[in-house]
Amino acid sequence: WYTHHLFAIFLLGLAFHQYQQLLPVQSNGEDAFTVGPTGNVTGTHPPTYCSLVLQEKCAAAKFKGAVPLSWTFMLGGLTIYIVERVIRFIRSLQRVVLIKVVQHPSKTIEFQMRKKGFHAEAGQY
Repeated sequence: WYTHHLFAIFLLGLAFHQYQQLLPVQSNGEDAFTVGPTGNVTGTHPPTYCSLVLQEKCAAAKFKGAVPLSWTFMLGGLTIYIVERVIRFIRSLQRVVLIKVVQHPSKTIEFQMRKKGFHAEAGQY
């Protein structure tokens, strides 16, 4: 039962696994660039243009760590889970009235209870 709740540690690890920004992303690939009349490149340019056209005149690629976004992928599910737990907690505060207790000859105990907004059918556990 307790190992089932290890998901919280897993979710924390998932949320912060990119915290150190180890995934490299090129930082100078989206900026504007110009090619002068003599073919000299000023500014930076897309890597595909660099590799296909200006091979030796390209600026060196610069990299930085990617922005951590993994927390956004679990935000929806985590929100639904928290709402469900709040509803479950509120329902647990409702009063349950014990109406009758019967011990059958087969040594089975029957509890008859009443709770507002709850109706059980035979065979439900």
